[in-house]
This record gives sequence, structure tokens and C-alpha cells, in this order.
Amino acid sequence: VYRTRYAALDSAGRPYASATADAVRGRTEVDRLNVCDPADEAAHGYAFHSALGNLLLQGTARIDRYGEGPMVADAGRAIIGSESFEVTASPGRDLVIVMRTAQVVPVAVMRPGASGSEPLQFVEADISVLAGDQPAAHARFRPAAEGWDEAILVVPGAAIVQSRTTLTLRGRYAAYRYWFFQ
Repeated sequence: VYRTRYAALDSAGRPYASATADAVRGRTEVDRLNVCDPADEAAHGYAFHSALGNLLLQGTARIDRYGEGPMVADAGRAIIGSESFEVTASPGRDLVIVMRTAQVVPVAVMRPGASGSEPLQFVEADISVLAGDQPAAHARFRPAAEGWDEAILVVPGAAIVQSRTTLTLRGRYAAYRYWFFQ
């Protein structure tokens, strides 16, 4: 039996990439979403559909480093399909979305009669964002080959028309945690 190391769990609550710090400089965090946390997902009206053919893909935990940075344990999902959730944000202001992601993701595969965990690789991620029902942003990027990475998406202020906005993300990517800045 090994002693639990809580530092990896404690370090999951914030972004670490230097590009993220540059992208959100001068902005304030207005909301956050911890994917695979049932209470946080419920508070944000979170829903997802992710499948590979007829195999439903479920969330799993992952432990890795940010380059030479800290070891971080986080849970998330491989998305081949879509996610939707509500975000609190000020109407008319650009919304910067920071998403923790990774190139190789363990996925829980639900099969009739047997289930298991398998790695899935996203050499290139592709995400389209809708705010309400309107197209708002699109990103295509290559997550870091090793460790954690963070993706930055910017939703123009014109797409944020209510203080509680439903965002729908569609595509192929790994999502672990979201931070929202304005």
C-alpha cells in the first residue's frame, strides 16, 4: 500500500502553460468547469455525447506533468462528438476559454458484456464552439506530444448575449478542465 500524494490532486485547480498566462493577462476569471466532477457538471448543466462507432466513450483520470512543471492528476473525457454547458459571463465582452487537454487520453469504453480502458490519441484536435445556437469560434491545434497541454479559444463578445450562456463544443479533442476569463 502506498501513501496518497495529495500534491498532484491539489495542483489540478489552475492552468500552468505560459501561453495561457499571456492569453489571459489583464483578464479576470469569471467561471470554471471541472469535467468529470458530478457536482460541478450539474451546476453548469453539463451534457456530452462521445462515441467511436457504436462504442460509448466515458471519462477517466490521468496523471502527468506540464513539461518540467508540476505533476497534475485530473479527470476528463475524450470527446468525439460534443459537450454543452452553461457559463456565467458578462454580455458583450470577449470570453477566453482555457481548456486542459492532452494528446493521449485513457478512455473508458462501454461495451455490451465487457468494459475496459484504452488509450486514444488526438494528434490534431478540432473544436467548433457555438454560443447559444450561433457559431462563435473554431480551433484546430496539435496538443503537446507528452504531458498536459492547454488550448485557448476566444468567443467574440458579440456572441455573449446573456449573463448565463450555453456553449456547445463539437469535434475531436480531450477535455479535462475549463477556465473562463473576460
